[in-house]
Amino acid sequence: MAVLNAFQVNPVSKVGVVESGCLGQCGNGPMVLVLPEQTWYWQVQPDEVKAIVDRHLQGGCPVSAMLYPKFHPRGSSPTKALKSSQSSSDSRESKELATTPSVRPGML
Repeated sequence: MAVLNAFQVNPVSKVGVVESGCLGQCGNGPMVLVLPEQTWYWQVQPDEVKAIVDRHLQGGCPVSAMLYPKFHPRGSSPTKALKSSQSSSDSRESKELATTPSVRPGML
């Protein structure tokens, strides 16, 4: 809940934040999934949320050091995926974040 709370105290216009159930990645959480571009962050700590908010949600550039390597291997370009998903949708379209509770182990 601490990660979810950190997003709630750092609101971003047109970004919805929801607590999720299992995202199928047990033991790697807390996880944050940014939709619609499907950017996954893993082992997110409350003090790291501001970087996701500032750099990714407001700046449009995913925080590469925090990306979940299973879905974003080093050398891949999450920014390219972000830009292609933005160009295929209205830039005013809202985003949604799915966050898992900040309890370990057994996290997504």
